[in-house]
Amino acid sequence: MKIKEQRGITVISIILIIVIAIVLIILIKNVKRDNNNDQELGTRPSSQEIAVFGINEPVTIKTFTGNYSVEITGIQEMAERNQFSDKNFEQVFLISYTYKNISNTESVYISDMDFQIIDEEGVIGDTYPNSISQYPQYITKGITCQAEMVLGVNNRSNVIQLQYRDNMFDDQPIAIFKLNV
Repeated sequence: MKIKEQRGITVISIILIIVIAIVLIILIKNVKRDNNNDQELGTRPSSQEIAVFGINEPVTIKTFTGNYSVEITGIQEMAERNQFSDKNFEQVFLISYTYKNISNTESVYISDMDFQIIDEEGVIGDTYPNSISQYPQYITKGITCQAEMVLGVNNRSNVIQLQYRDNMFDDQPIAIFKLNV
């Protein structure tokens, strides 16, 4: 075989592998969405209202590999500010949360990246670099992790909303936590 023919076959093979991978990803994502439309606590609703939870109300998330739960256990406004941060939030919150790997065969890890904070005016806030004492950890089946995150909002609020996504690329949250400050 000539070198040009070998290169052509190699390029075609690579393109074919990429196309197959994309098709598989789309199929797996659709199967996951179909499995999550059964309206159990914490599963993704199919174009219906998203469940709303408060402090100490755990959400059970059903996945391909098992179940896990997420619970917001506390929120307090922080006076402490990071002198090196460029973020100038009106309010900064220390939020405590617990997650438990109920039956998931894969490790579970939940961090501030899985949440979006929204103030009373409907404006999305962001993470804030401040001190925490409990860090999220990867946990295996039967293990519970208590962790903290620091988030800030631009508008003073008495009630904030945390939207939780089990995949940061999902367009809709699985659950919403409404928290009184």
